[in-house]
Amino acid sequence: MLHGFRYAGAGGEYVWSLGASGSLSLRGDADEHWQLALFATNLMDKRYRINGSDSLEDVGYAVAEYGRPREWSVTGTWRF
Repeated sequence: MLHGFRYAGAGGEYVWSLGASGSLSLRGDADEHWQLALFATNLMDKRYRINGSDSLEDVGYAVAEYGRPREWSVTGTWRF
């Protein structure tokens, strides 16, 4: 599920969204030349299993794969 809003006006365009997995995307135009974007995933930095296998009875081990940790980026763009 995705929640968010989009605003476009004289000051530029601003887009904000929050995903169910704890991801955030924010983008806005400061003026006709500048654009700033922020993106983040796993905002609460929670450890969660995305895949796993329980083979304890057959081969004697169990395997688990965990989701990525918190990641973020900031991007600035200048248009001529």
